[in-house]
Amino acid sequence: MAASFESGTHSAACSNELTHNMELEDRLERSILEKLPLERMETDHTEDRLQLMERQLQQLAHQHQTLESTVHEHHRQNSAQVQTLQAQMLSQMEVQRSQMANMFDDQMSKLETILSKKGRFE
Repeated sequence: MAASFESGTHSAACSNELTHNMELEDRLERSILEKLPLERMETDHTEDRLQLMERQLQQLAHQHQTLESTVHEHHRQNSAQVQTLQAQMLSQMEVQRSQMANMFDDQMSKLETILSKKGRFE
């Protein structure tokens, strides 16, 4: 019977200690939870920031594509303008060359006429 009594006392002591440990664990858990922010956990904030950065990166990529297409369009327009300008300059140079050739021929003709008349007076 003494063994049975000791066993009961030991069992009650273990039960008491277990209850005490559980109460301590509950108090610690409550204390820790009270110190945590109620609104958001840091991981939630990090997740939101990551999503925001991803959206901003997508916007930047879209803006880059738009800018790139604008630059290509301006390059195409400028190339066409340069080609048109070159064609106009070549045409104008040909007109000037032709006019100068006509003027040169006219001057040569006048000189030949003057030189041919000079021979008669000598």
